[in-house]
Amino acid sequence: MSTSESLEVHSSSRSHKIAMNHERNNSLNYSLQLNTERFKSLLLLITSIGMLFRICIAMYQPHSGKSNPPMYGDFEAQRHWIEITKHLPISEWYFYDLEYWGLDYPPLTAFHHYLMGKFSDLFGLCEGCFDFLSSRGNQSHQTVMFMRVSVIVSDLVLYIPACFLLLMEFRERYKNSMWECIWLICFPSLILIDHGHFQFNNIFLGLTLLSIYFLIQFQKNDSNLLSLSLACLLFVCSVCYKQMALYYSLSFFFYILAQSLSRPKAFMVVALSVITSFGIIFAPFLMQSNGLNVFLQVIHRMFPFKRGLFEDKVASFWCSTSIFIKWNQLFNEKALVRLSTISTLVVALPSCLHLFYKVWSLRNSVSSRYLQNLFFINLAIVSFAFYLFSFQVHEKTILLPLLPCLLIYIQNIQKASLSQLIPFLNIVACFSMYPLFIKDNLKLVYVLVQILSIMISCVNFEKLGKLLKMVVVLSLIGMVAIHLTMHFVQPPQRYPDLFTLMCTTFSFAHFIMFTLLLYVVQFYTLDTKME
Repeated sequence: MSTSESLEVHSSSRSHKIAMNHERNNSLNYSLQLNTERFKSLLLLITSIGMLFRICIAMYQPHSGKSNPPMYGDFEAQRHWIEITKHLPISEWYFYDLEYWGLDYPPLTAFHHYLMGKFSDLFGLCEGCFDFLSSRGNQSHQTVMFMRVSVIVSDLVLYIPACFLLLMEFRERYKNSMWECIWLICFPSLILIDHGHFQFNNIFLGLTLLSIYFLIQFQKNDSNLLSLSLACLLFVCSVCYKQMALYYSLSFFFYILAQSLSRPKAFMVVALSVITSFGIIFAPFLMQSNGLNVFLQVIHRMFPFKRGLFEDKVASFWCSTSIFIKWNQLFNEKALVRLSTISTLVVALPSCLHLFYKVWSLRNSVSSRYLQNLFFINLAIVSFAFYLFSFQVHEKTILLPLLPCLLIYIQNIQKASLSQLIPFLNIVACFSMYPLFIKDNLKLVYVLVQILSIMISCVNFEKLGKLLKMVVVLSLIGMVAIHLTMHFVQPPQRYPDLFTLMCTTFSFAHFIMFTLLLYVVQFYTLDTKME
């Protein structure tokens, strides 16, 4: 064969290989596109089912305080805040009639309720529902419909899109499985609280998820300072919508600090974003004629230390141990604030310092997935620390540690069967709020949600080891026994809250054990193999 013929054959063979590679790439791209389209269809299907479930609960189940004067409940609080913000000047919002559902949420909640009132006026949607003074206790069908639809719209506009973004981001981690999508989108405890009891937790949780999404975008490309700025802005908005988002603040602080400390430009972006965001949000109050007093009143209302160590019966350390130790009798209010703060920091800071050290020292030498896993585990530990040990905890704030736990589930962290226990943790969290659901007459929907949750969690139950399977079964039997006791047995007259405390203390034991498991995974198991 001549040299020219040999070159021609070689060239032909090379062209054939290029064509084959091109065809293979096209086939792969088509397959990825098809998988993405199928995944989007799956998300839309799950969202449709989730929204239908929300609508059924919202429209056919009672809200908190229904037909229960004179204070009614959280539903009336939210309605009343629309009444206040609609009719009073901004300088009076946080001063007006504090004994009757005085406004005690941050400014973005107030602005949101103000906009709801203006929107109802603009379109004539709820005439007479928010009239000044005369509308107190208004629970007409028109009022309930307007309020319920407002929460559903908040889900559609904020929480669901935030879930979509993170599920699309992590879809390779859980192989497009529908179970992870179901738990995050159809978050059972959140649905029962927001659409049953009645609140707007979906807004600040949605803002937190969006902040996490943009933090991940910055981590993927650390020159993308816009994503870092948006992450800071969205987290500030979350805190300024509901102060409970501060449960996440230590995690965000240490994680962002570790990412930006050695980069002056990124550090400046963080500082400016946070200061500017808080400044803009609080500016309307500071600009009043007595601006400083108004601002201080807003802060005072956001952190009401006069309400005591815990409210109602909650699965916290202080409530659970109050059976044996009367904390309120042993210590005054200031001492309890200090004690609870120190306890919270003792539990949270080791995890935070470990997170900071690992992210700062290893950010360029390990995969982004490892750092994300570390961040989500720390988020769960810190928010559990606040829920279990901080001052003035409500039963509903269990939603805060549950959210990062769901992100751990999506990340598919298999260490110590961590990911497979998350669905069971959701069942326990829902159980911890059972006394609240009794008060709200939501027992029927609670039982339905718990049965569905147990059925769905069977997928994960099969993947657990024998010991953990036994623990889960015994825990479920314990919950059933407590339910039956609360329903059929009268508590002793001397201890009317005995069975309620059984419920919350049983839940506390699970939460503290899960926090310890998270610590084991963060400090030991996760480090054994850097993913």
